[in-house]
Amino acid sequence: MHIDVLEGYRLSAQQLYYWHALKSGHELRVQGVIRIEGALDSRTLKAALQGVVDRHEILRTSFHADAEMGSVLQSVAEHCSCALAELDLRSEPVSKQAAMDQACHEEWKRPFD
Repeated sequence: MHIDVLEGYRLSAQQLYYWHALKSGHELRVQGVIRIEGALDSRTLKAALQGVVDRHEILRTSFHADAEMGSVLQSVAEHCSCALAELDLRSEPVSKQAAMDQACHEEWKRPFD
């Protein structure tokens, strides 16, 4: 018999509040866009963002519900890869702003895991 073991920590009162809000159909999400003009070394930017994720546990924290026990635990991953989406608008013929707005809207519609 194989038993999965999840090590984690109990949620704080604030985290429980947000957990219940999520379960009742409310979605809590923050989205941002950084507009960079000029030359960009995307490998260096990605390495810097990965460094931030590596240093801060909260950015590697996930939440897991245990239906049998009726509890929620937070678990901190040892490593979590940072994803960086790039949108090159240099060849956009007319409205770069409209293209950026459309890309943001499409990203917002994607389900959050």
